[in-house]
Amino acid sequence: MTSFEQLESDMRSGCPQDVLRCDIAHALLDANTTDQEIQQIFSFYGTRRFIEFPLFCQCVDAYVEQQRISRLLTPLSNYAQILTNKMTAEMQQYTLDLLIADNPYKRIMGRHFWDKFGVSRFDFQLLSCLEDVQIRFAVSILQDVQSPQTRLPIAFSLFDSPCAEVRIALVASATLYLMNYISTTKQIFTQQQYNESEELHVFQTLIESQEHWIQVHQDCKELDSNYLYPTLYDLARREISRHLKEGLATAKKNAPSTFLDFVSNIQLGRGGGIRGENGSVHPLSEFSCTIEVPMMLLSQTPLEEQYFNKHILADWSETRFNNEK
Repeated sequence: MTSFEQLESDMRSGCPQDVLRCDIAHALLDANTTDQEIQQIFSFYGTRRFIEFPLFCQCVDAYVEQQRISRLLTPLSNYAQILTNKMTAEMQQYTLDLLIADNPYKRIMGRHFWDKFGVSRFDFQLLSCLEDVQIRFAVSILQDVQSPQTRLPIAFSLFDSPCAEVRIALVASATLYLMNYISTTKQIFTQQQYNESEELHVFQTLIESQEHWIQVHQDCKELDSNYLYPTLYDLARREISRHLKEGLATAKKNAPSTFLDFVSNIQLGRGGGIRGENGSVHPLSEFSCTIEVPMMLLSQTPLEEQYFNKHILADWSETRFNNEK
């Protein structure tokens, strides 16, 4: 009988709470417990209510050691949000500890916590932390170049750090955001006021240089695929359209009972409207949304992508040891 099966058996038999607590801890920390079973324990109130903060920290350490943390981000972060409602100060410190940890998977978890609920609940007083903590935070929070809206405001506050090494690390880390999210980065940067420093002027110059580079790129027709390769560009668009039509036809053939059965074909008039029976044209409804995506990361070569991932998953204890040799 597995530890999860033992837990289910004891719950059905109505065992005392102390026994259930032990069963839950054994099941959560058992490497043989499947990801789905762990998700059940964290999502079911009857078991979730027995998971206290120390056990939660042990679970994170265990899943990091087992390298399964990426598959359990959702249940862990959902329960971390519940813990934050009960003990904000403890979870704030724990998230900071994860963000500056040597282990890369702990840093991934820390960034996930911050993006999900930390930005609205935590109040990190970074400028009162040690210089080493500030440097680690600047590098870690910006390491994977994601979620600029939640990460850049807290990171840019380190421009007011009295330590030049912190500001240098911040500029080096924020440069990738500048290359991938130029408009958002500039907008967030200009919303705050900072103490004057050489690093601040360097970053301001980088913003101006990046904007100039983008403008030159936009003004140069030779860099426009539609102008430079009109035949290939048109062929690519036609192939994409054909592929989508074939995919829809195949899906409809293999699964005839779809949402398409509840809609009917209509005739569209010129100008983007529905042509009625009397010939009148009614305008179509429309909706839109904006999604921020990294501009340059999506165009990485396989070798660049491999280097980038290796950088994110680097163990800082090993990196520090290699640098000290």
